[in-house]
Amino acid sequence: MPTYTPALKPTMYFIGVTTTKSSIMKVFPKWMEHFGIDAELKGIDFVPHSAPEAYREAVSFIKNDPNSLGALVTTHKLDCYQASKDLFEGTGPYTKLLHEASSISKWEKALWAHAKDPHY
Repeated sequence: MPTYTPALKPTMYFIGVTTTKSSIMKVFPKWMEHFGIDAELKGIDFVPHSAPEAYREAVSFIKNDPNSLGALVTTHKLDCYQASKDLFEGTGPYTKLLHEASSISKWEKALWAHAKDPHY
């Protein structure tokens, strides 16, 4: 399982399989520079269908670390949500309908799960 260290500045996470190979890792820093935002994107890699405890640990870390702002979830959006749904204070309408989270965010101190890319 990954080791989590507190973020030193505002940080978004990318929960995937091979996050370092994704183009977002190159695009995100350019967006932040363009908008004058001092933030970074860090990858968290899991093999598909990892143990529920692994997903819960990642979501708990994001929830409890003040500089961790949220996450983009790709391959793991079903498993991650199912393993950690009780950790969220809020969910978007598609999250409840599809039982998945493709996005994790914080609103004030509450952790929210969102399904931002429904296909039906």
